[in-house]
Amino acid sequence: MKVLIKTIADDMHAFAVKWALEQKGVETAIWFTDNFPARTEASFHIGQTTHLDVVLRAQDTLRIAEFGTLWNRRISQPVIAPDVHQADRKFAEREAADFVQSMYSFEHSTIFEVNPGRARRIALLKPVQLVEAGKVGLRIPDTLISNSPNQVARFFKKHNGNIIFKSFSPHIWVTENGEVSSLTTALDEIQINDSEAISITPGIYQEKIEKRHEYRITFMGNRAFIAVNRSFDPSLVDSRTSSTAYDGTGMVSESVLNRCRQLMKRLGICFGCFDMIQPKDGNEPIFLEVNEMGQWLAYERDIAGFDMLEAFANFLISRDPHFNDSGRGRGLRYSDYLASPEFNVDQEGILQRLRAQNVTHNVITNEVKAPAHAEAA
Repeated sequence: MKVLIKTIADDMHAFAVKWALEQKGVETAIWFTDNFPARTEASFHIGQTTHLDVVLRAQDTLRIAEFGTLWNRRISQPVIAPDVHQADRKFAEREAADFVQSMYSFEHSTIFEVNPGRARRIALLKPVQLVEAGKVGLRIPDTLISNSPNQVARFFKKHNGNIIFKSFSPHIWVTENGEVSSLTTALDEIQINDSEAISITPGIYQEKIEKRHEYRITFMGNRAFIAVNRSFDPSLVDSRTSSTAYDGTGMVSESVLNRCRQLMKRLGICFGCFDMIQPKDGNEPIFLEVNEMGQWLAYERDIAGFDMLEAFANFLISRDPHFNDSGRGRGLRYSDYLASPEFNVDQEGILQRLRAQNVTHNVITNEVKAPAHAEAA
């Protein structure tokens, strides 16, 4: 049994899971997708037998078919070597992107993938998520996706000015005063009347729902970890700016959880982090979105009894999309990894890789800024 993790240079989730798997005697390798093609070679052989080889170093070749489990944790856009002539860069980037799309979409019939390449590309699309969520009976907010100033103005009026805006994907703007992130934002009449800003690109506009708190439900197969994000300020639209988390086990009905599982099946994924809100009206939680490869280690850190690292390692080992290990005792935890000698080695490795990529970092707080080309968390 061997596990391959595809990720980027500074992903602490990947290093923690690799450590946990190796503690269980499972051979584990990491493929840094942000090294291709600048510092990594890949060959896709198509014939009577089809296989994909990845050369991480001159003497180290990975044959994907030799692995029992493939964790598609973080997939980077191609990174072209800096010494490639400017006139050739666009061609090289396009060719590499087409190769990557083909390579990551290839279905490995004998490999357990979390999540399968083809499925994850569809599962990332928020409009698809909302449509499919409605089909399985999950409550969803009234939503408009548009770049039409007139349509947005009508939607604003329909909901008496109580609407929010969010982007399709997270984005970070680098300014002279630091970084600014694209968080979910409540809109006012001045913003709604800015026709030029609205028409530049489509956005997601939704009714603003008064909430009691937010749920983050992490599914590993059928196993569900329910965390509650309780904002310090209940008026906050996006609780990521200020919240604490506590155990929400039992607060979401099995009926809602089963509809979430149905949604995952329709999307073709076996892992997902669901964001839902509990409205103040006391009715069922409302589905906002599912991140097919969201962050979860922080919830284990904050909530006693959330043995998520242990569960996820067992999930990868099980090779079972219907995995459920509820009821097991305490196992390996993220805190164990942070106290291990391997953690210090991994931190030094992160620094070396980021120096090679000229990326800023902060090892002291265990937070490393992702390269601009990398897929958002």
